[in-house]
Amino acid sequence: MLEIKNLAKSYDTRTIFKNMNLTVNDGEDTYTDGEYTYTYTLDNGAAKLTGFLTEVQEANVVIPSTVDGHLVTSIGNSAFAGCEGLKTVTLPNSIKSIEDHAFTGCTQLATVKLGNSVKSIGAGAFGFCTSMEKLTIPSSVQTIGEYALHYGYLNKRQSLDILYYTGTKKQWNELATQYDFKTTNSMLHDPEHFYYAHTVSFDCGDPAEGFSE
Repeated sequence: MLEIKNLAKSYDTRTIFKNMNLTVNDGEDTYTDGEYTYTYTLDNGAAKLTGFLTEVQEANVVIPSTVDGHLVTSIGNSAFAGCEGLKTVTLPNSIKSIEDHAFTGCTQLATVKLGNSVKSIGAGAFGFCTSMEKLTIPSSVQTIGEYALHYGYLNKRQSLDILYYTGTKKQWNELATQYDFKTTNSMLHDPEHFYYAHTVSFDCGDPAEGFSE
């Protein structure tokens, strides 16, 4: 079992945020989008983002759906880990997986938009994202790793203030049981406000419409 106390040390320390040179490993390419530079790898023509660099003090990132003509389908292990200046991140609908520790330790990350196609969220993916207060989980999510969404046991905040789920309450309960939200994904357990869609066919849009509490 993954230990929450080890998450802070487990992300890839080559991932950096500012005033340093981005390390490019063998098999990786770089892509620059405005103020942000990413490293990525290819697998059967699809791109996985593996690292991130910017010199701005506060980053509000809209992840590109393509890099150099390749569809971005995953956020790699520790790709954004420890980016303390990351404030918001928006994932394109092309993203299918968020790998282990992808955003671990992004302590200023308050707003995350997951898109509507994410199927898996890896272990520790959003561990120690202590500024996050609300989140929308798309019904496309099928697997959630240990401590994927956990503030850390020593943090006063243990669950989200507002949680939206675009699937049904039955679907959510099945996820909660299977992935033990109470113990290993406490951000998702017993939020102050929880909203879910009336039907599986709910079209993602304004979360204020089409949900029940």
